Amino acid sequence: MFRERELRSLPTIALGGRRMKRYQLTVMGSAITPPMQAVAEAFAIEMLPERDETPAAGFLILHHGDDALWLNAYSWVWDNVVHCRTASSPPRGDRVL
Repeated sequence: MFRERELRSLPTIALGGRRMKRYQLTVMGSAITPPMQAVAEAFAIEMLPERDETPAAGFLILHHGDDALWLNAYSWVWDNVVHCRTASSPPRGDRVL
């Protein structure tokens, strides 16, 4: 069943040698806590591909749904390719991923 989501943009951060835009996507009424965000960003470093000559940029989407927390890490590689890795975890308070 579809449930409306809320999208938030957070300030850009340096992560794994890249400038990363950050987004939070939540089911209306749910929230991503600062500790959840911090754990996800620490885990995201392991999800990024090896650096190449491509400008070091990408974006993260942390999605808190009804039954899980998803982290999508996108980064530019090979000059014009967007690399993506995804992780998920059942939400358990501040212990995620």
